[in-house]
Amino acid sequence: MTAARGKGGDIAMGACVGAFVLAVVGFTWGGWHTTGTVERREAMAAIKALTPVCIENFKKTPDAQAKLIALKAIGSSWQREAFVKEGKWAMIGGDLNSSVVDACAEALFILKQ
Repeated sequence: MTAARGKGGDIAMGACVGAFVLAVVGFTWGGWHTTGTVERREAMAAIKALTPVCIENFKKTPDAQAKLIALKAIGSSWQREAFVKEGKWAMIGGDLNSSVVDACAEALFILKQ
């Protein structure tokens, strides 16, 4: 430390270092999260919770076995997603979430006949 900086500079430097250490500790071990992280986790939880509902809606259709065969014959994932959208199996409360549609189409595609 130089004598020219003085006590005020030392206090400011200590405050900056302390704030940096607090942020590192808080985000690393303290459980702090940014808004973006929380929103992504919420979206993933919703997809994980609603995909089984979509699959059950699909299975309840009278011709589910024939539709499953038709879905598995579709080569493109985009066309499979459109197939699920048209069937409205991912419709939850009047809303059609595209991420749930994607996950449902993928889950149905790997479902055993």
